[in-house]
Formats: sequence, C-alpha cells, structure tokens
Amino acid sequence: MSIRNLVVNGGFESGTLFPWSGGNSSVINQSSHSGFSSARLLGGTANSFITQSVPIEPGEGGEFLVSLAKSESITAPSVVIQITYFDNEFNFLGFGLFTTIPSSRIPVSENGTWLETYQTVEPAPEGTTQASILIANLPQVGTSNILIDDVALLISDGNGGPTGATGPTGATGPTGPTGPTGATGPTGPTGATGATGPTGATGSTGPTGATGSTGPTGATGPTGATGATGATGATGATGSTGATGPTGSTGPTGTTGATGPTGPTGATGATGPTGPTGPTGPTGATGPTGPTGATGATGPTGATGATGATGATGATGPTGPTGPGSILAEPSQSNSALSLTIGNELSVLATQVNVSEGQSVKLDSMAEVDVIIGPSSLFQYSIIFSIYRNGEVIAQVTEDNQGEKSTGSVRVYSDIPNLTWIDTPEVGINTYELRIKIIGSNILTASVNTRSLTALIYG
Repeated sequence: MSIRNLVVNGGFESGTLFPWSGGNSSVINQSSHSGFSSARLLGGTANSFITQSVPIEPGEGGEFLVSLAKSESITAPSVVIQITYFDNEFNFLGFGLFTTIPSSRIPVSENGTWLETYQTVEPAPEGTTQASILIANLPQVGTSNILIDDVALLISDGNGGPTGATGPTGATGPTGPTGPTGATGPTGPTGATGATGPTGATGSTGPTGATGSTGPTGATGPTGATGATGATGATGATGSTGATGPTGSTGPTGTTGATGPTGPTGATGATGPTGPTGPTGPTGATGPTGPTGATGATGPTGATGATGATGATGATGPTGPTGPGSILAEPSQSNSALSLTIGNELSVLATQVNVSEGQSVKLDSMAEVDVIIGPSSLFQYSIIFSIYRNGEVIAQVTEDNQGEKSTGSVRVYSDIPNLTWIDTPEVGINTYELRIKIIGSNILTASVNTRSLTALIYG
C-alpha cells in the first residue's frame, strides 16, 4: 500500500504560491517549519486565504496535515480549514473537512514552535472528481499575520494483502512528548440537583468594593411652569416728614391804581350845625397786579424713614410635569470574528433595556458579513438579518447576491446589512438580539466581523 500527497507545493519551497491561489497572501523566507519558505496570511481585518484544487476519486479519504504559527506575539486570528468535494462541473457534493483552529492554540514562530495539525478527511462521495482545499483566517482588528507550512493531503492507494499473524508485542518504548490538547468536547447533560445542605453560618461582611464610575447624566427636561406669586407683604410704616425749607423772599409790591374822580362840592349852607357827612363816593378801579416774584430755593429733603419689615414669602407653586427625554441603553458591539454555519441562524449580539409605561425603543443595527465563494462559476447566497425581542423576531431584512465568475477561482464578497426599527415593548426588562443566517450554493465559508446593536429609550 502506497501513500500519495495530493497537494502540490505544500512547503512553498518554489518561492511562489503557484498552484495555490489566494487573497492577501504571499510566500516569505524569514520563518518556516521546515525548509526555507512558508506562506503568510495578512492579519487584522483583511480577508486572507489560500486555496488549491486537487484531483480525487470517489471513496478516497485520508489525512490532512498543516503547520501553523503567528509572526508576532500579539493575538492571532482563528484559522478555518476546509476541504470541499465537487464533480467535474464544479457542482458541490459535500465536505471532507471543516474545522476551526482557535487563536489560543497558535504559537509564535520566533520561539521556534509551530502547531502541527492532523485532521481526518472523510471519503469523497460518488461523482467526485476534485477537492478544493481552503485555509483562511477570520478577520479581527489588531491580530497578527498567520504563517502556513508543510500542507499535505495524504491518500492511501490499494487495499493491501491479508493481515498477517500478530507478532509478539515489543518492549514499550519511552513515552513521547505530550501532544497538543485536543478541542474541548461538548458539555455533558447536567446531573440532578442534590438535596440542599444546611445553611452555613453567615461569614463576615467583606470590604465594600470601589464605587463604579458614575454613568452619563440624562438629558435635562424643560423647566416646569412658574408657580403662583405669593401674597404681597404688608406696607412698612411711613417715615417722618422732613423739616420745612425756608420761605422765599417777598416779591415787589405792584403799582398803586389811579385815584377815582372827586365828587362835586355841595352848596355851602348856612353855617349852622355841621350836617351829616355825605356818602363816600365809589372806590376807583383796582390797578393791574404786579409781576410775581422769583420762587425761593427748595429746602433740603428730609431724612428717609426706616424700611418696613418684609412681608412673609408666599407658598411655592406646584412643580410642573417633567419634560420628555431619552436614555441610551448599554450598547452592544464587537469586532471579534464569528464563523457562520451555512443554513444555521446565529445570535451575534444582545442587549437588555428597562422600559417604563408609555416609552418606546429605537433600535439601530449593522454587521459586516464576509462570504468566500467556491470554484464553481455560478453562485448565489442570501444573508437573513433579524432583530429579536425576548426570543421572537420583530424585524428582518434579507440581502441577496448572485452571479457568475471564472470557473476554478475563489472570491471573497463583503456585505454590510443594517436595520433601524422603532419598537413599543411591554413595561419592564426586554432582551433584544441580532441574529444572522446565510443560505445559498457554492459557499466555502462565511463569517461575521464588525457589528453593533444600540437601543435608545424615549417617551
């Protein structure tokens, strides 16, 4: 029985990627697992990958090998490894391998350590003529470059002769170094809860933790209506009258009027006794009034009287109603990449809001979804972008993409679905989720990267 390696240039010793193709990838000679060269995938938010199609026959399976490292001591992105089966017309037939290597398992190459990965490849289904090998990172802000070396897809030829008799067991060899820890298996079902033990004595109260930082002050509502004016206080006592100023000087006397005409003299009688005096003649007309004299200077103002006591303050009017405002709930956002399984809905963000009577919630959401399309010329996919409240969908949009490309090539498409929605939930705490589902054909892999979900409470 012989072993064949279907991968060409798996050690990248040719100095080029060919016959690999890819995006944001290159061959370097600064670090390698063996030989002199390795392939590098750019880290950070770049969509980086390499892919190669190899011929394979139905029923063939085997083992996939690859060595991985990161170029710097900062966090590495997770790495997706995928082997996909196609017929001679590039129709998708199934997966031989689909796995993700967590970032925490990838060592730094400068320490001379690499992660050697061995994965079992499922046999190819009927009608298979080729397998597409894909190695890609999951984009994430601030992550290092990924180094790839010694890629192999090992297939055994022939069934071999009958198994011979078992020979005697040889002496046990020395224990080899411990291999890397395998992925954690799924959590088993929770056992039944045991009977509650007696309550222990209450421990002493621990020291009070530091006070958390004060949250942002909500917007100030408008000023309430002014209260009614209080009653006017009593008038203070009148101050004493100031002293009277001096009298001004007397003006000049007017001219005397003209004397009236003298009456006629009576006849002289005999001298006898004196007769009675005749009546007085009429008084002559009064002469015109002389001009008024100048006004005398004003006397000094008297001292101001003491101020009266202040009246009692009136009662405060009722406070006006609080004006409308808004509260921003704790935002939910992330730029850590999550792998999407084709056909399965995934919750990618969640936030909780506490709503009072008469309030509504404005929801704003977005996500960056990257889709890697396989070698078939035709492709189509739909991204279903949904907002849930308390486990029930309240809003949903779908982004569709389809087209035709060069047969045998692999492409990356990026979509950014977004959705704004006004919701009036029940009073109390409500949980909102952002969920994403992708469906379609000729999809190698998909991931969601930068995403956000914010909730504004108002009313």
